[in-house]
Amino acid sequence: LLMKIRPIHRHLRVIGKQVEKLLPSVGLRLIKEGGSSILKSGSPKVTLATSAIFSQDSTKFSLIGLISADALLNLPDFNSSFRSFATIVKLSQLADKDGEVLIQTYNLKHLAIQTAATFDFEKFYQEELTLKKRLELPPFSTLAKLSVKLKNQEKARLEAERLVRYLERQSLLVEISEPIQNWQGKAEFNIILKSKRRADLDTVLSHVPAKWKVVIDPDSSL
Repeated sequence: LLMKIRPIHRHLRVIGKQVEKLLPSVGLRLIKEGGSSILKSGSPKVTLATSAIFSQDSTKFSLIGLISADALLNLPDFNSSFRSFATIVKLSQLADKDGEVLIQTYNLKHLAIQTAATFDFEKFYQEELTLKKRLELPPFSTLAKLSVKLKNQEKARLEAERLVRYLERQSLLVEISEPIQNWQGKAEFNIILKSKRRADLDTVLSHVPAKWKVVIDPDSSL
């Protein structure tokens, strides 16, 4: 079931407060990375969850809502469409026999939304493969993700810019991310390289400083 509804704050505890106002008698359970907890006792129960629910819980639900599906679709990641499709399909598997899945989106006609909602795996596969071929993304090329984490953001930026200058001289397509501040307080920069020939990529990567982490054909560019 596809619906256009107003987006709300995606922080689980904020959503929990909204649910409490609308349904003051229900119990609230929270599932996130690291485990689950009871926010409020009561019956029936409403479960608020991140993607951690796929690995932590096997409960079947009569009604499931995916809040802000567009947040997944709009990620600057070459696999965002696939991740959205997979998330919706996995959620549907948590619904009981007569259960429903509600998808909050402004992109009702997006391929990932439409095909996941109708379980049209073949259409999604064929159209996604055509797009990846046109954009020369894996499996029609090889990607390499280079990551560096340093406590000093300016040093991390200079390190990234120095490496980018070298890589650009090798005639490789280079994309560098904005700095990401991780939970350890370190600044992280990611560089994505793309090449039609794996051998050419291997030659260049052999000159990358050891402090950089290298992943070939990553699941995500983030």
